[in-house]
Amino acid sequence: MVYVSVIDGLPAGDTDTPPVHDEWIPAVAAATPEVRRRVVHTAQRMGAMNGSAEELGLAVTEAWSNALQHGTAHPGDRIRLQIWVSRHRVTVQLTYPGEPFPVFPPTLPPPSCLRGRGRYLMEHLADRVRYTFEHGHTEVRLEKLLAR
Repeated sequence: MVYVSVIDGLPAGDTDTPPVHDEWIPAVAAATPEVRRRVVHTAQRMGAMNGSAEELGLAVTEAWSNALQHGTAHPGDRIRLQIWVSRHRVTVQLTYPGEPFPVFPPTLPPPSCLRGRGRYLMEHLADRVRYTFEHGHTEVRLEKLLAR
């Protein structure tokens, strides 16, 4: 099952080339700031401006949090963080133990709800969000066009 959202007509990011960053990170909340830092740093190195790097960092933080809260990782498991860059975009993919879930365009929950904003934020901060479910794993791919 694959779900793609947001920009129609935007060619997919090139993930046929080796990623510039490929690492298995412990599936723990304490790793969240480091994951965000790596994504933001990579996007900034590639020339992202006007808040694009920070927007992608926040979107990936939400994806990481969702992987920890809704995935099926156990103590000792790891989440794969991959980052690809091209001239015009940064693509980040998280691969983690997780079962398929219904994917539909997220809506903002009522203000009284304390949770449920992660996918909504991801959709609004990234230019494309894609989910793939295979063999007990979930892949979430976020793409951000580089504002130069």
